[in-house]
Amino acid sequence: MRNLHTAILASAILLTGCDSADDTIAPTETAAAPDKIYKLGETASAGGLEFAITKVEERSQIGPVGIGPKAGSGEVFVVVRYTIKNIGKEPIDRWDFPKVELINGEEVTLAKDTEATALEGALKSDSHGTGDLNPKVTATETSVWKVEKASFDRDTWQLKASFDSAVAAAVTWPMEPNVEAPILFSLK
Repeated sequence: MRNLHTAILASAILLTGCDSADDTIAPTETAAAPDKIYKLGETASAGGLEFAITKVEERSQIGPVGIGPKAGSGEVFVVVRYTIKNIGKEPIDRWDFPKVELINGEEVTLAKDTEATALEGALKSDSHGTGDLNPKVTATETSVWKVEKASFDRDTWQLKASFDSAVAAAVTWPMEPNVEAPILFSLK
């Protein structure tokens, strides 16, 4: 019975945030499209952070020869190094760092290779750690994707840094979350 009361109370709270003139609950709106595409090495600011893509390279293997994963025939690893600097006055939680995604020329968001990302980050001594990023401190990170070599094109592919943490979006649903627009970077 207690669970029923809790569910009814939660529903009532959610419904009080709805516009009474409209009987439907609108989905969360997405952030506005970015105004600029940043070049490799340029710094962008959002969410109390400065963010810059410092290096993009193509590799056939991650890690030492014979140890790390290898790209198969017709595949390549796209290795991206970037920095994140806290430009605010308070520490920023690791979970509020931007989500970095590789987008191909057909606007498809590609899946990271988690094993290659972890190994490359460890080998490059990524400095993010697991905790908060203090004010005026910079973290260096690496992300890796394994993609078809023939389709990889630095002219049309992009990197997107999104600041819409899943936790923030879930807590504020169905109201619109306070989300920064994503930042787009060219690979050149």
